[in-house]
Amino acid sequence: MKSSQLLLAFLFIATGCSTFSQNKNILTRLNTIELRNVEGRIDHMSIDIKSGKLFIAALGNGSIEIIDLKTKKNITSLKGLEEPQGIFYYPAGNLLFVASGGDGTCKIYNASDFKLIKTINLGDDADNIRYDKKRDIVFVGYGSGGIAAIDPLKTSLLYKIDLPAHPESLRIDESNGLMFVNIPDAEQIAVINIGERKIVQKIKLDVRGNFPMAIDSTNHIIFIGSRNPSRLVLYNANSLKKISDKNISGDADDIFYDKSDSLIFISCGSGYIDIFKQMNSKETVQVGSVKTSPGARTSLFVPELKKLFVAARKYDNNNAKVFEYLINH
Repeated sequence: MKSSQLLLAFLFIATGCSTFSQNKNILTRLNTIELRNVEGRIDHMSIDIKSGKLFIAALGNGSIEIIDLKTKKNITSLKGLEEPQGIFYYPAGNLLFVASGGDGTCKIYNASDFKLIKTINLGDDADNIRYDKKRDIVFVGYGSGGIAAIDPLKTSLLYKIDLPAHPESLRIDESNGLMFVNIPDAEQIAVINIGERKIVQKIKLDVRGNFPMAIDSTNHIIFIGSRNPSRLVLYNANSLKKISDKNISGDADDIFYDKSDSLIFISCGSGYIDIFKQMNSKETVQVGSVKTSPGARTSLFVPELKKLFVAARKYDNNNAKVFEYLINH
């Protein structure tokens, strides 16, 4: 560790991260975009960078809300969905993939006119979506234990991989063809060899409620957010051994790793974005905690724009909204 990094780590540890004077240097809230007439829990988001459209899975509202980031207004809503959870915009085909937990489907829309192109039935509880750019495959977690592989251009189901319980966040290390999957009910992380289409290893956890996950492929680190207790837990992606764990705010639901600045952003339903700095392959230090809103648990990091979007559900007399942050660090 460099001397400047060592000094920074010492200062944060010594103060116990009780003050966060660096917050303004890391995140600046640019806009608050209101989502009127959107009820209930909000789940994941995706973006079409070229057109400036933000897609929001409004689970409790049974809709996909589409925001124009230039005008900061709602363009349209795709209604009548059964608990939409996962969402992914596929630029090569201008397609929008939506996984719904209520009916277990992955619906594929034309992202220009939003007409339904295809419905793939997965059984039940279709959830997180992740894209493998190297292999051009869309993966969808679903049901009581499964990952579905979809060909995005042919809009067809390729194969399925069995899991011991329902998968939550899944992350792909494209360099070695491995997928890491959070399985909270089994209190483990499954390591899948994509080429072999099967689980090759498992990490047994000492925490519960492991929902969000991020990965640093360069330093081979897996970041896990647990809810019981509320911790950020780090594992070495090669040895699968635990590196460290840190206290975080409650109800973590999304984690993103900004490799350009070695920053970790954790959006928590208790109303905070916790920010950590990855000092090296072993040392992680908290460098901030930004207040958001109760229930603001899902987020989307867009490295091309250096922006973080955080979705907040409606509560009391406050409309649902999306906070748009600029990452300054």
